[in-house]
Amino acid sequence: MPTDTPAPLPRLTAFAGQRNVAAGALHAVAQSLKALVTRDPDAQILIVDDVSGSQVDLNLHGSLAQVL
Repeated sequence: MPTDTPAPLPRLTAFAGQRNVAAGALHAVAQSLKALVTRDPDAQILIVDDVSGSQVDLNLHGSLAQVL
C-alpha cells in the first residue's frame, strides 16, 4: 500500500578543488558553500548527490537569503 511519506531530502557532498568542503542536506550545503564563495569568489565547486552520483547545480549568486 502506498504511503504519503515524503521523499527524503537529498544528501549532498561538495568539493572545492580536491577538498571535501561540505556534506549533508541541501540547505546546510548551500549555506556552507555561500560562505565559501563569499571568502573565495574564484573557488571551483563540484556538488554531488550522494545517492545517484549526479552533479547538482546551485546558484550561489545573491544574498544568503536568496540562495536559501
